[in-house]
Amino acid sequence: MKRMLFIVVLLGITILAGCVSNEETMEGLTEEQKEEYYNQYVKILADLKLKYPSVEMELTPLDEFLDENWIEPEGLKEKLVDFLKNGEVVYK
Repeated sequence: MKRMLFIVVLLGITILAGCVSNEETMEGLTEEQKEEYYNQYVKILADLKLKYPSVEMELTPLDEFLDENWIEPEGLKEKLVDFLKNGEVVYK
């Protein structure tokens, strides 16, 4: 029996918001930078959905992100992959 995982990743509201240290946050981004990051987040989730098809992930709408929840796109990807592989965020 194939085990189905159901994970909803709601950035800015859920797990990752609490896992981001102050050093990693990107407070003070311009609206243009936020849109650029958001587009990169969308691409990251699309790529991960292909790699992990049994996992459902969705992104919080852009206008619901809090300033303290923005992180570098590569940092987001690393945290999501850690979570998907290990069930937890692994800090290195």
